[in-house]
Amino acid sequence: MFSRRLTEATAIGLVTAVLVYLVSLTPFFHRIENQYGLGILYSLRGPIEPPDGAVVIAIDRETIVWLREQADVGVNDRPPALACLSAGVEDKLTNIRGPGSLPRSVHGCLINQLNDAGIPVIVFDILFSVEGTEEDDRAFTDAIRDHGGTLILAGIERSTIRDQASELLVERRVIPVDSFAEFAAASGTFIVPRSVGPVYGYWREIAGFGDVPSLPDEAYRIYRSLRSSDGNSEAGTATFRYLWVYGAPGSVPTISASRILDGQIPENLKSKATTTVAFVGASDPTMTNYPDSFPSYFRATSRAGISGVELAATAFLNLSTGDILRPLSTFGAALTTIVFVFILGFTTRVWTRYALFIVPVAAIAYVAGASLVFSKYQVILPISGSVFVAAPLVFTMAVFFKYTAARALLMRLAPAPVARRMLRRETERRSSAVADDVTVIFFDLIGSTGIAENLSPIEFSKLLNGYYDTVTNSVEQNRGQIVSFSGDGVMAVFSRLDAGTDHAAHACNAALDAVWNLRAYNLDNQKLGLPPLQMRIGMNSGGVAEGEIGAVDRFNFSVVGDVVNLAARLEQLGKIIFPGQPDVILLGIRTKDLAQSETFKFVDCGLHKISGREREEQVFLLSVD
Repeated sequence: MFSRRLTEATAIGLVTAVLVYLVSLTPFFHRIENQYGLGILYSLRGPIEPPDGAVVIAIDRETIVWLREQADVGVNDRPPALACLSAGVEDKLTNIRGPGSLPRSVHGCLINQLNDAGIPVIVFDILFSVEGTEEDDRAFTDAIRDHGGTLILAGIERSTIRDQASELLVERRVIPVDSFAEFAAASGTFIVPRSVGPVYGYWREIAGFGDVPSLPDEAYRIYRSLRSSDGNSEAGTATFRYLWVYGAPGSVPTISASRILDGQIPENLKSKATTTVAFVGASDPTMTNYPDSFPSYFRATSRAGISGVELAATAFLNLSTGDILRPLSTFGAALTTIVFVFILGFTTRVWTRYALFIVPVAAIAYVAGASLVFSKYQVILPISGSVFVAAPLVFTMAVFFKYTAARALLMRLAPAPVARRMLRRETERRSSAVADDVTVIFFDLIGSTGIAENLSPIEFSKLLNGYYDTVTNSVEQNRGQIVSFSGDGVMAVFSRLDAGTDHAAHACNAALDAVWNLRAYNLDNQKLGLPPLQMRIGMNSGGVAEGEIGAVDRFNFSVVGDVVNLAARLEQLGKIIFPGQPDVILLGIRTKDLAQSETFKFVDCGLHKISGREREEQVFLLSVD
């Protein structure tokens, strides 16, 4: 029995593991893994302090409002940092509507201020692909040239060309304005997956555009060239890189561009300026739906998303400190998932009774282990397949196994039709008995006390079980139901609900089959030197109450009523009318009338006084031979 369960457990473990693995290969599941699996790992790790080396210069709402105010300030009254603004810029300042509409000369002033502070590398996460006014562009170009370490963003533009028969997706490189690109230290793309979930990485290389590097990688390259002895020398060659996110939006030190332009550069930035890379772009951790913002694994107090420029700064910090988040290889992820799911499915089948405890504990232990590996080694173990698919699937299987076992037990303890009705019932309370027309049979073994005296308990139990099997098969093959086993007696019922209106005829056939089958059983036992078995049978037909009879919280299926009592008395009457004679089948007149058929031979035994009853009853013998 246990070896069979081991075989089943192995098969279930393998099938479950392969199924979960195949599901984990789908694009939909890949999105679930990145959105929820990584989300669980980040939640368990929690926010951490980002390393030094990068600062976000935010073109935020404060900057936009401050620049609009400068339009109404006289040239001589403006902060010195704005002296580089092009002539006639007041109208442009007044018409600023968002981060993308700042005059180019403002960016030039920003570069000059950061350059004066000693910032070696400045990265613009802003696409300057369209020429502005000559004065504005010149001011920006001069600032880029003078600094020598400014990087600007390049883009990849996708468009669809359609005709009546087809459509074509076209991708092209969007390059910065020539004068900007000429003097910039480098340019690169920064493309992240856009989906409903948090941003989890960026592409270092775009298929078909291998010569266009990513902006964070180029910033890291330039930074290392300036400080050749510092930083992490191994950047890796993966086309797509996961981000090691430090915390909620604004976790990377962020300074409003208005403060830089107003000459209010924080002292902590000044002290670390020569080892800090500045990332400039649209960012406002205090506002929701701000341009160029994305969902984050960590929620800000304002519910704002994380900005693209902060993601770029995060990517740079990952590179400079070696905080490279790595997923397992395809083989490693597959092996991890398959092994865990196999063990879970295997143990659930072997120890089904503990499955409701094993499944959640195993899932929690796996997530805890994955969280430890994630936090300590920055390696992503697949979570979703194990937690969102395998655990519920195996839990459901465990419930199914428990249900199947309970159903099998109930089918053994109650007649099959009754058991099925009980399983369909929606309440746990004992149901009320119902009236039904039935034929009740009592089988009783003759001389079982003497037989038991001459056999060992084990031998007698085996002999008795063979007798029970013989009677049970005879009853159930004739659409009857075993109600109970009591000592060496058996009670069976043939109800109109299950056996039909000719339930009495089915009962007579069952009684005859039981006698003949017991004789065949005796022939087999004779060869083994075992004593023969003989029995008496009593049956009666009429109305009874059938259902769950017993105490409120402990009951079993049974039938009760005068018809039942008379059937039991008729079985006992057999040894009085036919003392010492085996295979006596006595029945009442109602059963004889209902079962009238040329198949059966009934012998009138006359009126007899029944113990415990006032009136005499007409009794008939069902002839066996």
